[in-house]
Amino acid sequence: MFKRSRREWWPMSRGEEIRISFLLILTAALVLSASPGQTNGQANLAALQKELETLPDQDKPPVLLEIASALREKSPREALSSALEALRLAQDHNRAWDAIQARMIAGEANLRLKRYDKSEDLLDLNQIALKALLSTPLAYFREKKLFEALFQNSRLAADCHQAAKKYKEALLYCLEALVYQKKVAKPGPSGPLLYQAGLASFFLADYQKALPYALDSLSQAERAGAAGQTALALHLLGAIHLKLNRMPEALDYFYRALDIAVQENNKSQACLSLNEIGHVLAIQKNFREALTFQQKALEAARQTNNPDHIANVLYDFGFTYLEMNRPEEALPLLRESVERDKTSDRTREIVAAISRLASADMEKKNHRHALRLFMDYLPLAEKAKLHQEMLDIYLKLADIYMRLGGPEISIGYLQKAYVLRDIMHEEEMVRLTREIQARYETDKRQKENDILKRELRIKALDISQKGLQISFLLALSALVLLFVLILYNRYRFRLKAHQELEQANRQIQEKQVQLTGANRRLDEMTREDPLTGLANRRELLGRFEQEKVRFLRSGRAFSLIMADLDGFKVVNDTYGHNCGDDILKTLASLLRSMIRGQDIVGRWGGDEFLILLPETGLRGGEAVAKKVRARVRRTSFQWKENKLKVQLSLGVSIYKKGMEFDDCLKNADLAMFRRKRKGKTAVRPA
Repeated sequence: MFKRSRREWWPMSRGEEIRISFLLILTAALVLSASPGQTNGQANLAALQKELETLPDQDKPPVLLEIASALREKSPREALSSALEALRLAQDHNRAWDAIQARMIAGEANLRLKRYDKSEDLLDLNQIALKALLSTPLAYFREKKLFEALFQNSRLAADCHQAAKKYKEALLYCLEALVYQKKVAKPGPSGPLLYQAGLASFFLADYQKALPYALDSLSQAERAGAAGQTALALHLLGAIHLKLNRMPEALDYFYRALDIAVQENNKSQACLSLNEIGHVLAIQKNFREALTFQQKALEAARQTNNPDHIANVLYDFGFTYLEMNRPEEALPLLRESVERDKTSDRTREIVAAISRLASADMEKKNHRHALRLFMDYLPLAEKAKLHQEMLDIYLKLADIYMRLGGPEISIGYLQKAYVLRDIMHEEEMVRLTREIQARYETDKRQKENDILKRELRIKALDISQKGLQISFLLALSALVLLFVLILYNRYRFRLKAHQELEQANRQIQEKQVQLTGANRRLDEMTREDPLTGLANRRELLGRFEQEKVRFLRSGRAFSLIMADLDGFKVVNDTYGHNCGDDILKTLASLLRSMIRGQDIVGRWGGDEFLILLPETGLRGGEAVAKKVRARVRRTSFQWKENKLKVQLSLGVSIYKKGMEFDDCLKNADLAMFRRKRKGKTAVRPA
């Protein structure tokens, strides 16, 4: 039901939320089954609607409330429409009690329609209105009704906040409902409320507080003979003990919940209990029994045909195989789990687990097995658009292919990683902008709710001060003036906040443009020669050190070619430096086209070029140098109307153990210099 103690994700994984969904559904059913304003389901709606047409507006709210109560289960949308109309008329004609009933029914209808924000607003306002009525003369005559309404409103508000995953507010409303229940003349069983309080405390990670609530809920459910509520309480107790790392107690409670589910033929509850028993056994490394229980849980889940249950069991089943280091058997289970529940959180957990296994294989030098795992699960990450996970996999695939001798594929994955990094950067900037906008909208909505609550308190005050009309009118005038000033100040504040938000957005966009340009320039400056686009000195030195390490590891030699343009100064003096730059760029393209993918050519300075040939001996280096010399000699360089010929002198040196870069470069330079003395456009080995 809840996340394994050996996992590190917090506050809660997607699998845990699916486990708890069944309990939330049952809890909501328990609350809604006892929700306020119950009327005869066989009410004659046609007669009520006909009667409504003959009534004046001030007398319509009670009839609209009857219609809404009759419709709320089979047609929540129509019930909501009737309740909101009743609320409008009740507020227009100062019918405070009808307004309270209308908000409660509208809040319940929004809860059934999963419009949790609107339901929360209505029920929160209703709680304030009901508490305000407790201080009025009306409370003396309707105290029992007020406490019943407060109890019912608190239960609905608790369920609404719990469904919206606002567990702190849900817990507060549960505790209020328990207090108001004691003030009702004929209190009902408090087991469901205690269970709901325990569940909210569990989600708040306050397990020590959740434990007594769950125990009291179990005690009351057993006394009342409520098998369904008993199973829920047992399940919650098992989950709490699991969080407290008390595995024997957790197993005992899950077994007891399973026994009740079997007796009641409740396949959904049996599925959850079987899966949790397997979960605990897997934590205890008792994998054989864990697989047995999870297999039974999967069969029960398929019988219920509940996609959430099936996805959850498949998820835990697959993770048990992963804990056993059997990813091949886990793969089909986890894939089916993702297909049934396509949420990114579940896919992220699966990809992260597989990535850890594959990384472990890489550490053990089992690169081909790691490659197979990454390639199997990369489509899941790409389909779910898990950019961080995709970036990690691209980088690891690039590393694997480089180790396995596939540099072209490795470079392809590195390029994908580079593009994805830019996309993630842009998405982060968009996220920050939206976060600022959402914060502004939240503040705006909070201020509007504050204004609504203030209006409600003013109306409650109006009811409580009817005997002092003159004083009330004076006070009301002062409050109206204050209200206008507050609105004016709020307007100025919102205007200022809007201007600041626009300015912040402009600054973010400017910084983003500057950062993108700076990254591009930095990347070019650190790796490339700005004129020719070839590798610069820093890149050449870095690649030399890499080849040096490879030589020490494999013993395969590599060679270095120094090339110098003969008579380049004459070209610059005769045709100008623009011509010289154009020849250098053309020559750079020519050299780049003549080398292998693993070779590297760079500009060393001025008219000097270096060619680094990995895994190439002296003869191979001489052959490459001769080919380059011949190709350059045959090539005509076009400058305006002139066709120019240039020639290269080349020197070749081979790296030997113990040499530094300067030594190797010096040998190639000396070889080239000796050839220049004998005659230009030749190749000389060191």
